[in-house]
Amino acid sequence: MDIESNQKNSTSERKLAAILFADIQGYTALMQRDEAGASTLLKRFQSELVQEVRSHNGHVVQFYGDGALCTFNNPLEAIRCAMAFQLAFLQDPVVPVRTGIHLGTIVFEDGMAYGDSINIASRIESLGIPGSILISKRVRDELKNQPDIQMQSVGQFDFKNVEEPIEVFALTNRGLLVPDKKHMNGKLISSSARSKIKWPVFLIVGLLLIAAVSWIVYSSRPSATEVPEGSEFVLQKLAVLPFSNLREDPESDFLGLALTDEIIGDLNYVKDILVRPASAVRKYANSTVDAPTAGSELKVDYILFGNYMREGSVIQMDIELVGVKSNELVWREEFEEEFQNAFQLQDIVSEKVLQGLRVQFTEKESQRRTADISEDPLAYEYYLRALAQPSTQEGNQIAVDLLDQSIELDSLFAPTWSELGWRTKQLAAFTLGEGNQISKAEQLLQKALILNGELLSALSYLAAIFVETGRTDMAVETARQALAINPNSAKNHFVLGYAYRYAGFLEEEEREQEIAMNLDPDNLRFHMTGGMTQIYRGKLVEALEMFEFNSELPYSLAWQGQIHLRLGNKERALSLLDKVIEMDQQGVGNWASIMKSHLEGKPEEGLQVLQKLEENLVDAEQFYNIANLYGLLGYKEQCIRTLRKAVSRGFFCYPVLQNDSFLDPVRNEPGFQELLEEAKVKHEAFGERYFSNKK
Repeated sequence: MDIESNQKNSTSERKLAAILFADIQGYTALMQRDEAGASTLLKRFQSELVQEVRSHNGHVVQFYGDGALCTFNNPLEAIRCAMAFQLAFLQDPVVPVRTGIHLGTIVFEDGMAYGDSINIASRIESLGIPGSILISKRVRDELKNQPDIQMQSVGQFDFKNVEEPIEVFALTNRGLLVPDKKHMNGKLISSSARSKIKWPVFLIVGLLLIAAVSWIVYSSRPSATEVPEGSEFVLQKLAVLPFSNLREDPESDFLGLALTDEIIGDLNYVKDILVRPASAVRKYANSTVDAPTAGSELKVDYILFGNYMREGSVIQMDIELVGVKSNELVWREEFEEEFQNAFQLQDIVSEKVLQGLRVQFTEKESQRRTADISEDPLAYEYYLRALAQPSTQEGNQIAVDLLDQSIELDSLFAPTWSELGWRTKQLAAFTLGEGNQISKAEQLLQKALILNGELLSALSYLAAIFVETGRTDMAVETARQALAINPNSAKNHFVLGYAYRYAGFLEEEEREQEIAMNLDPDNLRFHMTGGMTQIYRGKLVEALEMFEFNSELPYSLAWQGQIHLRLGNKERALSLLDKVIEMDQQGVGNWASIMKSHLEGKPEEGLQVLQKLEENLVDAEQFYNIANLYGLLGYKEQCIRTLRKAVSRGFFCYPVLQNDSFLDPVRNEPGFQELLEEAKVKHEAFGERYFSNKK
C-alpha cells in the first residue's frame, strides 16, 4: 500500500505536529480465530485510514502491523480525521479501533518520525477502547474555541517513561464511545497501579543480580583519591551462565535460558561492566562447569551461577557470584517465594535487595534498566518461553506463536515486539528473504522503539535491516546510538562494521569486527562475516581460517568451497560443495550447486538456479553475490543487471567491485564501468560523511 509521508526527503527536520496513534484492539486473537476475517478488517482499516488522513492534510508515517502512526500540521485536522474514521469503523463490519492524539515536537528523518511526543501519543492510545478518541491536555487546550468538539476529562495519568503526569480527555461527540476510568488500563506507573503489581520471579533474580554487579563494579573501583594520576579503571568482565533446574520439570525448564537472556539484556545498560552475550554462554546449558574453567574459556573475571526448583506453589532459588582467579565465593543469595499463575510474587523482594547495594547506578542507567516491565505475568512467561527457543526455522516459528500470545495479553511491552521483529526476520532468511516479511520485521521493531526508544535489542536488529535494505546511513546512526548507550555491545559493533562493509570501508569494518569478536569470541556469525570480509580484501588464507571456526555447518563449508575455487584447488572445492549439497539441498546447497556447475563446465544448470534465487532477494549484498556468480558462469548481461541492483540498493563496496576476480568477464564492459563509477561516488560521499576527520 502506498503510504503518504515525507519519505522522499532524506534530511532531518524538527517540527511541531499533532501525532495520532490508532490500532485494532484484539487483532492477534482475531487472527487466531478467523485469519481471513482479520485480514479483511486490516485491509479496511488501512485503506480507510489512508483516505481520511489524506483528506485531512495529514501523513501516514508508517503502519505497524495492526497499528498506524500519523501526523498532522495542527490538532484540529487530527481530531476531525479521527472522528471521521472512528464513526466509519463503528459501522458494520465493525473495526475495533483505539485512537490517541498528542501535540508535540518530533523529528522527521528518512521517512521516519522520532521523539518523546510519539511515546506520549502511544501511551494515551493504550488507555482507550474501540470507538474512542483520547487526547492530551495540550491538544484540548488548542481546541477551546471549537464548540462543535465535545470532550470530558477522564483523569490524570502517570505514564511509563513520561516524567510528568498528563491529563487525558475523551471526545464525547455523538456516536463516539467513552472509556470508564475505573477500567482504563495502559502503560501506567501510578502509585495505585504499582501497589497492585505482583512482581514475577525474573524481576527478583534481576534485582539480586544487580546487587552482585554493584559489588563487582563499585568494590573494584577505587575512589577518586585512590586513583594514581595517569592510571585507568580496569573494566570488570562477567558471564551469567544458564540457570540449572534442580528438578525434572518440563514446565519450568525454559527458565534456565530465558532468565539468563533477560539478566544479560538488563545488564547491557550498565557501561562499567562487560557482560558476555547470551550467545556466548548458551553452550553451558545443562552442563556442569567450575568458575576457573568457564572463566578461562569466556575470558571473564566473575561467573554468576544460579539454580532453581519449584516445590508446589513455591519457587526456591540460589544465586552465587564466584571470582575466576580465586575460585572463591564473592556473593550469594538464597530465597524462596510463593508464586502462582504466571510466577507472580509479592512486591517486597526488590527493597530487600536494593538495601544491599553499595552504590547506586547512574540515574540514566536505572531509567534504562527499568524502562520495560511487563504488567501481565502470563504475557511475560510467553515472552520468556520464546527467548528459550533456538534460532532454527521451527524454533523461530514457535517463538513467533508465543510472542503473538504475549502481545495479546500485553501489547505495551517493548521487548516482545523487538523479539518478534527479529524472529520474523530470521524466518524470512529461511524462506530466501521474502520482502514482505522483512518489511513486517521492520515495522515490529519500530513499534518496539516507539514504546522504548533506547531498547538495545531493537536498535541492533533495526540497524541490521537498514544495512541489508540499502539505508546505510540510517544503519550507522542507529548502531552508533546503541553504542552510545552501551559501548561494550558486541552486537552493535558488529552491525556498525556490517554497514561499513556495504559502503566499502573494509579496514574500518575489520576494526569493528575485531572489537565484536573480543567481546564475544565464540559468536559464529561474527566469524562467518569476518571470513567474507577477508575474501573481499583478497586475504583468502585468513578467510579460510575464519570459516574453519565451525567447519561442519553447510554455510561455512560453502564459503570454504568458494575460497578453494578462487585458489584454484578444484578437487578440494568440489569435495566441499558436494558435501554442502548433500547436507542442505534447498538452502545454501543452491549456492553450492551454482559453483559446482562452473567447475563441471555446465553453466546452464547454474543459470537456472541463479534465476530462481534472484526472484526472492531483498538484501543488497545478496544481489552482489548473485551478480558475481553470474560473472563466474560468464553471463555478462545478467551479471551487470544484478550488480546494478546491488549498487542501487546500498551495496556500493567499491574496493570489492574493483578487485573481485569473479567479475573479470565483465570488467571491460561499458555498463560495468558506469556501475564502478557510481559505486565510487557513493563510497567517497559516505567517507566524507563519516571519516573525513581522518584525512
